[in-house]
Amino acid sequence: MIALKKIPKAIILFLLEKLVQWRLRKINPKIVAITGSVGKTSTKEAIYTVVSAKKTTHCAKKNYNSDFGTFLAILEQETGYSNPIKWLGILFNSFLQTWNLNKANPPYQILILEMGADKPGDIQYLIKALRPFIGVFTTIKPVHLAKGQFTNLESIFQEKSHLVKSVPENGWAILNCDDPNIIRLEHELTCNLILFGTSPKADLRAENIRHGKNGLSFTITYEKQSHDLHFPHLLGRHQVYVLLPAIAVGFLIGMPLKAILDALQTFELPPGRLNLIEAINDSIIIDSSYNASPDTMVSALETLNDLQGRKIAVLGSMNELGDYSKQEHLRIGKFVSKIATILITIGQDARYYADGARSAGMPKENIYCFEAAAEAAQFFKPHLRKNDLILVKGSQNKICLENFIKPLMRYPEKASSLLVRQEDHWTKTAF
Repeated sequence: MIALKKIPKAIILFLLEKLVQWRLRKINPKIVAITGSVGKTSTKEAIYTVVSAKKTTHCAKKNYNSDFGTFLAILEQETGYSNPIKWLGILFNSFLQTWNLNKANPPYQILILEMGADKPGDIQYLIKALRPFIGVFTTIKPVHLAKGQFTNLESIFQEKSHLVKSVPENGWAILNCDDPNIIRLEHELTCNLILFGTSPKADLRAENIRHGKNGLSFTITYEKQSHDLHFPHLLGRHQVYVLLPAIAVGFLIGMPLKAILDALQTFELPPGRLNLIEAINDSIIIDSSYNASPDTMVSALETLNDLQGRKIAVLGSMNELGDYSKQEHLRIGKFVSKIATILITIGQDARYYADGARSAGMPKENIYCFEAAAEAAQFFKPHLRKNDLILVKGSQNKICLENFIKPLMRYPEKASSLLVRQEDHWTKTAF
């Protein structure tokens, strides 16, 4: 996430860690931490929406979930990127603000964090600095498999499971019991458990899931009670795995279901996570540009399939798949051919989508390949029709499909609030 050139990274990280530990001793919050391969930021935001309705709460900004990101989130600082002067300012401001904290009157009761892992050891390092009282485990997927990262799904699971294993005996682990890897932890953990999902063994279960242009509806079942829920502003079946942990945490802090649901009606997904954006010519963009992995790509395409209109898939490369990259892009390309009328690919590995789609019968005249998002947008802009549905999804580094979306927006002046990666660091970088 952060490149340090002139100041040794290890020294900065060490100083941030010590400042974080000092700050947490003074505030002494209950920590809710979320990990998993996908869905961390959306789940974190949903939990924050619920918890902040009852308790004073601090939540990590954006997707700050690396070692640096987590520490900066706790210290309430922005990144200094590679600027040594900014890092000195961050350290000084963090020291001063922590010094001035009144231990008798802390600024918040609950701290909500997400913890990511790009390689073995990442989670283990973070939990040495802070220990969650509530740990949420979303799912395990084949991501971060490039050289120097994880070797397989099992190594991903083992690293991320350290978070819930660090929860104290009187704390709570909230586990996705539909994930065959995560459910293995059911009998390994010494803390209290809440299982969520669609499985009959879930303590907090979603049933009768319905999703489409009218949003997401399902029945929630717990403790022999059932309630019908409707979220008109959410797209996709997989959003139940975002909402259920938030409901579980709400219960744990003593909120009644009605208060939890009232709060969740105000919940908005972070930018780039299947958000609907009005586009030119009365078309609609389904913005899932934040990031992509094979499983989230399938989920997004299934959501597109449930909607009415000419379906266009604008797909960027999926990064960090290592030796699996070609086969996964080919597989997704074949799947696209069953759903979309037009396929636009962006990025080098994304050309395998095109190969897969052609092999599955998609006409070659409906497939277009580009290296850059802005170039693709310039080409496609004159071809948009009324009621077109444009799914936009790809990885972030060197892909950045928000640069495809912005030129097609009906109200581009809203880009800073609706699109992902609108900070100067990103917008001044050409892709």
